[in-house]
Amino acid sequence: LLDLPSLGEIAIDLTVFKRQISGRVLTGQQETNKLVAQNVDDLEARLQSIGYRVEALATAMLSDVAPDSPVVETGNRAKLTQIDVSI
Repeated sequence: LLDLPSLGEIAIDLTVFKRQISGRVLTGQQETNKLVAQNVDDLEARLQSIGYRVEALATAMLSDVAPDSPVVETGNRAKLTQIDVSI
C-alpha cells in the first residue's frame, strides 16, 4: 500500500508471468480513482510498447475490496514521497 499525501492511499496489485500482465489499482479517494481510470489506457499502451501483453488492468476503490484481501493488509504499508520508475 502506498501512502501519497495528495492522492491518498493507493494499492497496486499486479501479476506478471512471461511478459503477460494483469492487475488492478485500488485507491482510497474517489478523485484519485478517476485520475487513474483516465490514464489506464495510456499505461496499457506504454506496457505494450515495451513488449508486454496486457490481459487486464482495472481500477477500483479500496473501500470496495474485501477486508481479507492481501492487497489491503495494514502491516505491509510503505510511505513514499517520491517514486522514480525506469524501464
